[in-house]
Amino acid sequence: MIANRKVKGIQAAATMSAGFFDGATLSIYVAYLYLYGNIL
Repeated sequence: MIANRKVKGIQAAATMSAGFFDGATLSIYVAYLYLYGNIL
């Protein structure tokens, strides 16, 4: 899909935001658990 440039704008935006938020959310959650302990 990407090699042929057939990705629409909304699909590309969704893919980039999912990749960004996945790593950011994981690192923030780990840091939060480190600071405050187990919250569950």
